[in-house]
This record gives sequence, C-alpha cells and structure tokens, in this order.
Amino acid sequence: MPKRLTDAETVPVMQAAGLEPLEPYPGAVKPWRCRCEVCGAVGTPRYHNIKKGRGGCEPCGIVKRGLSRKV
Repeated sequence: MPKRLTDAETVPVMQAAGLEPLEPYPGAVKPWRCRCEVCGAVGTPRYHNIKKGRGGCEPCGIVKRGLSRKV
C-alpha cells in the first residue's frame, strides 16, 4: 500500500496551484475544500488532479477558457 501523504507534503502543491486549503488533507482522490487565491471562490478540487496538472479553481478556469476562445 502506498505511503499516506501529510499536510506538510500536500499543502505546498496546492499553494503552488493558487489554492489555499481550508481543512486538513483528506486523501488524494477525495474533495479538498480550498479557497482560490486569485478570485476568492471556495471549491473542492482533488489533490490527485492538481498534482497531475489538471483542475484548479472552477470559476477561474471558466474565465480562462473563455478568454482563450475570443477572436
């Protein structure tokens, strides 16, 4: 069985993605309540997705996609 990660190992990854965790680390594939440092929205991304480079703040992602599609 893989080693369980700690808050000290996972929080820096979330902060690098622009997210501030609001509760202790629940596990890699469980929703983790975080606040976006850019827009302040509270969401529940999964650590596994953030670590793989997918996911993040949903409202910021919607804005980013919209801006990329403008002509």
